[in-house]
Amino acid sequence: MPATTKLAARAAKVNNTPNHVVEGQDPVILILNRENGGDGYTFSASGAVMDNDAPDENIYINNLEPESRLGVPLKYGLYILSNAPDALTNEYHLMQDLIQEDRRNREDFRRKLRLGLVQMFTKLKGKVEQVIEGKRKPWKVGRLCITIPSQWTLDFEDQYRSVLAEAFNWNIAEARNRVAFVFEPEGLAAYLLHSKEYKDDDIAQSGPNEHRIVLYLDFGGHSMYWINSKRDNTLSFFAMAPAFGHAGGGEQLADSVLRACEADWNKRSDVALTPKAKAQIMERIKRRRACWGPRSTTAPEQEMFEFNDSQGVGAGTIILTKRVINNCWRRAHDRLLRLIQRKLRGLKAEYNQERGRGTTVRPLVVVAGGSLTNAVLLEKVQKLPVVDASDLGPGLVVNKEGVAHDAVRNAIGAIYAFQKAMTVRQFLNQGAGIALQIKQAGATEWTSHATPVYYCNKEDSAEIHPPCEVSVFARDGVQYICDPFYGQDNVGPGQPIMDMFYTRTFDFLQAMPKAPFRGSYTCDVRFEGDGDEVVMNLGVIMRSDDDEFEVITRNYQVPIYFDYGTRCILPGSRSASLEEVVPDLSRDAD
Repeated sequence: MPATTKLAARAAKVNNTPNHVVEGQDPVILILNRENGGDGYTFSASGAVMDNDAPDENIYINNLEPESRLGVPLKYGLYILSNAPDALTNEYHLMQDLIQEDRRNREDFRRKLRLGLVQMFTKLKGKVEQVIEGKRKPWKVGRLCITIPSQWTLDFEDQYRSVLAEAFNWNIAEARNRVAFVFEPEGLAAYLLHSKEYKDDDIAQSGPNEHRIVLYLDFGGHSMYWINSKRDNTLSFFAMAPAFGHAGGGEQLADSVLRACEADWNKRSDVALTPKAKAQIMERIKRRRACWGPRSTTAPEQEMFEFNDSQGVGAGTIILTKRVINNCWRRAHDRLLRLIQRKLRGLKAEYNQERGRGTTVRPLVVVAGGSLTNAVLLEKVQKLPVVDASDLGPGLVVNKEGVAHDAVRNAIGAIYAFQKAMTVRQFLNQGAGIALQIKQAGATEWTSHATPVYYCNKEDSAEIHPPCEVSVFARDGVQYICDPFYGQDNVGPGQPIMDMFYTRTFDFLQAMPKAPFRGSYTCDVRFEGDGDEVVMNLGVIMRSDDDEFEVITRNYQVPIYFDYGTRCILPGSRSASLEEVVPDLSRDAD
């Protein structure tokens, strides 16, 4: 998880009508937990939640007191409050103390975590209002566009939204309308594809009707597949697959080195390090970590960490060898690098299938993020075997001098994503197509092609419903995929309806029942409604081909929404899971 959280408050001009705002284009960028906020406002994001002596009104640690108290990054409190699964929290070794404290003193600890988060956002709210008052009268806060780690689920968003509602004095319904979440790599992608700073880079160099697969690596550990194409001289793009991520990066490295310092000190002293002493050590770690790592040419053979807490443990010095620090570096980064290698192999496989059908544009690997200030990590990423292969080409490192700070970049991208949102109907009218895809029972991969069941003709916005009947075997998997531009690229006057290839699509509706028997599977897809009030009517008929000739009929009404970050239409809603919105579909799928 990167060392930053980004929040962009969109100022909105106030009309005379009470409680009515007109969306503006003037964001206030707020950067949490950075030594240098670049072109945003910088705030501490730490809280003294482990300090039993800290009064309730002083849990949040202001960044004006950097070495007075050891703070815990408050964002990790959301993992506790959201009851994150062990598989996720175990990735973050710096969370282990929080987990243990939660087990010891659950009720009071969670109260302090939430209180610290509310205090932090209340301070941010004050800064936003101060900026707007001084520069943008008569405006007020309209929307909050927030970038979040790609591992976060709706439970995290619910907790985050609840905290923001309390800090901004909104009710939950109002907060649902005012808070927009975008995954960090989605914000990065939106920024790079819309910013003039990158218009001459490879990322924007697609020709007319040309498409390219892009893998965004936003360190530490949040990455994404995308595809983009140039249409009417404008880059269009959408997410091919869900964002993924893994713990790693500078924050994990810093915590690992601090723990090594504490272990070394405990071997030589009966007096434990105080929070103030740890805070001073951490400041030294943050200043030095950029040069650490295996085979670093700039790291010294040993590092010295001094502290002085006259009212506690006193003064002291801890020395760690290069070998110990290198082990900390590997603990923070090795699993992340292995995950990236797997994703790069997948990207290469996707390209090889595309190339087999005549596509010549090479995939692009985009590398960004504050953790890449560590020279060893940057070098290892650039030299990953698959990145260096001739058929993928070198990665594009987007940390440019003189261009927006990486945290600001993602926050601005989140605003781009929101400002350039489409309605569901607009998405369909651009030529979107839906197709039925099968995975044979026992197979690990879905078929590479799918049978179209719906598409919208871009020329006249006519909706076409091709007849769809496929043969299935018992326990075959069924899902629906979407090509946003099928009605532009694959359909013309007098042309036959072509199969849809999954390398140009994203998974649209996965929670479908498996085929109950061998026979035929017939389906019909129709969209009703306008703007964002669109429902998909899905009809399914399954007929067995045995002597008993069994027939199963299902009809589902599935609400559809447009997702800001992925630029995809998805089933369900932004604030509730598909299981909650269409329970009968999930029940049948089980």
